[in-house]
Amino acid sequence: MPWELGAKLFFEYLNDGDAASNLLSWRWVAGLQTKGKKYLFSPENLKKFSDNRFVVEHISNKDIHLKDDFEIVNNKEIFKCNFKKSSEYLLLFENDLNQKSLKLIINQYKKAYIIFLNDEDRQLKISNKVIEFKKKLINEFSTNFKNVEVVDSLSINSKLKDIKKIDLIYPCVGDNNDFINRFKVSNDKTIKNLVRDEDLFSWQFASKGFFRFKKDIPSINNFLFQKKRLW
Repeated sequence: MPWELGAKLFFEYLNDGDAASNLLSWRWVAGLQTKGKKYLFSPENLKKFSDNRFVVEHISNKDIHLKDDFEIVNNKEIFKCNFKKSSEYLLLFENDLNQKSLKLIINQYKKAYIIFLNDEDRQLKISNKVIEFKKKLINEFSTNFKNVEVVDSLSINSKLKDIKKIDLIYPCVGDNNDFINRFKVSNDKTIKNLVRDEDLFSWQFASKGFFRFKKDIPSINNFLFQKKRLW
């Protein structure tokens, strides 16, 4: 099922729109994380995860069979990425503004642009509260850098009209990623995705659902400690 379905709920009702969230995580909450495997709510889980505050003998679940042909294709090319500068210009979005991990690389660029999407460039319209939250987040971040400029998606083309090669803090799944893919094709730009080492290391284990991923968490922790990646 497409990411837009679950994300629409969050963008409409949450004050912050969960700006830094994985937009696919709602599938787990809905019990749809793995095709063919259902996660029906049980009295045992209710008791366990409420720390015995709620104890019932029976929960009435509606077992709905969902069938779809939608597949999220694992892009193997992403594992060829790194976190090294290859241009004089950098693009990033509000979903990844971790100042501690971005400070060193942003300061290497002649100019860095934080793109804020206009409604025309969104598949999902967001509430005024979410817009306000995102803009405050961006402004707070940008004041820490002399070379960072905030631009809307309608004006980024004019800012980069004479620039062919650009680096990008990889935005992952969502409207930001969809927008940049359209921008790259329609404007004939070469865009390099910058992905942190710790993300690339972790993603290699994220292919078969959470429980398969869980067993590799010790390996991920060792990698983080060895690389001193604990921000």
